[in-house]
Amino acid sequence: DMAGGGGAVTPYSRMVGFIYLFNLIVGVGALTLPLVFQQAGFVLGIFLLTTLALLSFLGVTFMLEAMAAANSELFVEEYKPLLSKKGSGTVNDLPVISGAASAHSDDGESVSPYEIKQRAEFGMIARLFLPPLGQVAMYFILVLYLYGDLAIYASSVPVSAAYFTGNTSIVMGQLVWTNNWSASANPLCVDHTCVDLYYFYLILFSAFVLPFCFFRFENTKPLQIITMATRNIALISMIVVSLIYIGQGCPESCDASKGQSIANNGSCCPTLASLTASRSIVNFEGLPFLFGAAIYSFMCTHSLPSLITPIKNKRGLRSLLFADFMLILAVYITLCMSALFAFDSRSLAPDCSDTSLSPCRLQQLYTLNFSNYHAKWLADFLVLFPVFTLTTNFPLICITLRNNLTTLVETLIVFAQSRRGDKARNILTPYMSKGDDVLNKHIRRGVMPLAASIPPLVIALLTKEVDTLVGITGSFAGIGVIFVFPAVFVIAVRRRKGGRAHKKEDRQYREKYFRENVHSSPMKSDGWAYLLFVASVLSIPLAIWHLATS
Repeated sequence: DMAGGGGAVTPYSRMVGFIYLFNLIVGVGALTLPLVFQQAGFVLGIFLLTTLALLSFLGVTFMLEAMAAANSELFVEEYKPLLSKKGSGTVNDLPVISGAASAHSDDGESVSPYEIKQRAEFGMIARLFLPPLGQVAMYFILVLYLYGDLAIYASSVPVSAAYFTGNTSIVMGQLVWTNNWSASANPLCVDHTCVDLYYFYLILFSAFVLPFCFFRFENTKPLQIITMATRNIALISMIVVSLIYIGQGCPESCDASKGQSIANNGSCCPTLASLTASRSIVNFEGLPFLFGAAIYSFMCTHSLPSLITPIKNKRGLRSLLFADFMLILAVYITLCMSALFAFDSRSLAPDCSDTSLSPCRLQQLYTLNFSNYHAKWLADFLVLFPVFTLTTNFPLICITLRNNLTTLVETLIVFAQSRRGDKARNILTPYMSKGDDVLNKHIRRGVMPLAASIPPLVIALLTKEVDTLVGITGSFAGIGVIFVFPAVFVIAVRRRKGGRAHKKEDRQYREKYFRENVHSSPMKSDGWAYLLFVASVLSIPLAIWHLATS
């Protein structure tokens, strides 16, 4: 299926959902963790990563509860007409299945009001449960964050590819794509028109990712499975090579007073005991850098609706997601700890030189530590790993942005119609799988994907240097996406369930059919939601500190 609204989706298994989430979370940000992990101290690093994993998972459970509640609202609009069809006008006409809030569909199949069947994006949840001001704030922050994310992806991939190919020149008729595009530096530029190689890779990147922005999450399954395989190979390779370096690779002369010993290959390296003793345990001066790299290490809430809805069997969904989070946390800690012991900043060269096969100090992007590894094919693969990761993550973020932009436009159309009084319909109509479409299908399937994908690519075309601007907007907008929105949504949902926002007829209906949200968070107290508010408040000065120091 092409891009669409919130209708039927192509289902996939729980394991595929597991892979999607892993791919979504473990991005290039993981490659910036080892250096800041070293700077802040491994105890502080482990503590912060674990705390962020648990807080992010708490936000995920709140999002599941909000998504299920949104589906229950759609369920009400779809099944309430059955009352008038039966001619009774009372809620007793629909049966209740014991033990769960359920009803029967027309074909006799049991259905749950809280079953996540329709994609409830941030925009839909906000439209159902938040006041107009909250909706505007939500859309502004989310769209700002997602556009910034995509702009970073669109500029980073061609920059990385151009860096990898070095002084390569690609001649196409009178056009030469090269990193040395001045006539004085490149003889080809005397008789040809030279263009920065960056733009060549930007064109290739755009041609590859744009088609995926027109499809659904589930249509990218083959790409995600391949990505999962290459990502695992890269992560395992980095950890294994780090262990090899720990046992063998140290270039400096031995100094027993520094706890160094002779390795098997005759070189000198610090002993494990001396490394452990010399490693910083807690260094608060490195906290802003650690926070800046780690805050988004478990970011996934913005894409949960598109990711979760197609999963066929949602039984035990929280356990599946928790296992994913714990696996990712274990990968992060293993990656950082192995890097910490393999690349000792006291004795290694500051840069990784192609002429030296010895390890260097930790680099800002961890894959660069392997650029001079003696197995050239592995070194090249690891250096290109960020390109693979960003290229496959771009469609996922683009689809998320497209879905929310579509919901926003549909909401504005219905709001305008209701204000004018023409084509008056229920405000939930655009989210139903049945009935007339509010947005023309050609606009939904053609224009909205372009609206999500083209602006970031244009920004990348205009400038390579988007890091600072996006760093400022993304830091604060990201805090809202990861902490504030899930907390706001779950509080609004629980107040709605309490009946404060319902008419008497709707309350009567819900008392019969809506006994328990099967996807509700195990953290029933609103205090847990306020904990996320506290986390967001504490994160703001840390984000400012990080931007100021970097």
